[in-house]
Amino acid sequence: SIDSLQSITAIQKGHHTNAVEIGDPQSVKSFSGSYTTYALTIEPRIEEVKFVRRRYSDFIWLRKWLGEAFPCIFIPPLPPKNFLAKMKSEFIEERQKGLQEFMKRVISRHPFFIHSTPFQLFISKHSNTFDRKKKDVEKAISGQTDASVASMFNSIFPRISKMEMPKEPEERVLRLKDYLTNSSKQVSALLDSSSLISTKWIDIVSHSDKVTGALKSLNKVENGYAQRPEPPRMDVVGKFESWADVIKGKPTQWSSIVVEIFKQEKLDIGAMLEVVKKWEAINKRLVKQRERVAKYNKGDGAELSDKQKAAKEKDEENLRDVVALHEICTKIMFQSEVLHYWDQKTRNFNSQVHAFFKSQLDIASKLAQVWAESKEQEA
Repeated sequence: SIDSLQSITAIQKGHHTNAVEIGDPQSVKSFSGSYTTYALTIEPRIEEVKFVRRRYSDFIWLRKWLGEAFPCIFIPPLPPKNFLAKMKSEFIEERQKGLQEFMKRVISRHPFFIHSTPFQLFISKHSNTFDRKKKDVEKAISGQTDASVASMFNSIFPRISKMEMPKEPEERVLRLKDYLTNSSKQVSALLDSSSLISTKWIDIVSHSDKVTGALKSLNKVENGYAQRPEPPRMDVVGKFESWADVIKGKPTQWSSIVVEIFKQEKLDIGAMLEVVKKWEAINKRLVKQRERVAKYNKGDGAELSDKQKAAKEKDEENLRDVVALHEICTKIMFQSEVLHYWDQKTRNFNSQVHAFFKSQLDIASKLAQVWAESKEQEA
């Protein structure tokens, strides 16, 4: 329980948050430039705090220090930066949605996220106090030892901690990293192509209106020609207007469904690669610490001095601590975080693709009616 973990530096009982609503974006001008703040309303409400305001860089701080507090845990990604569009209303609205999704995923991910010291500070203090107390949180988390983090994870993940250590972890991590890296390249290609299709559909919709307008003008010219022979051109203006109305939803469907699928997946891959990077840093420390301890066994057989004995004992203690952290992080990564990443990815993809299929079937049905009516009229 959270109560039993309050002695851990990164966790406090604090306020149990069920939801965070993000809204009311406001532009702020400063000497360094302009930025946007968002109002965060916490549910259930925090006493004496109606809402707090945060800017994008504050969310970056929260995510960074969640990652520092809980290495090898998947931290949901933030919407990407865009310095050129950061003050445009469409971008601000899109970023707000992305920040809302980030908070939703953080809250639903692990109970210890919302009871962590970075999260509690983030949701409960107004800007001046928040900025002043950030350094305290950073100092406390930076001071965590390998032993304390390993102990925390063993308490948080009791079932996983009792599992056997995966065999050949370095090889397994290497394969995972290769898979993620290669997936990122392919998803980037899908994102680029999908974005291009979305842009092309915007052009098609624009030109479909021009086609309809030109048909109307052509009919007017021909109907106004007094010496027009028979038979007249079939009037298809209404059908092309119907066609243009039906396909107007195409760009939105591509951008809001297909493009978003691959945009989110690319961000999630990046977040999972961060987990791998954290594991690699721990693994690197483990290798170095083993080398340090091994040096004591490569001497000429002479007895160690008291100072050397103390150093050896300390190095052996540090080795035990980093071994403990390495083992629990390896177990968590493969028994929890990789599974979560895969489940999240496939669920999101399957759900969004089904929504896209449904929208395309709806459009196809409407277009079939348009052209079927045209055929009946011709008959």
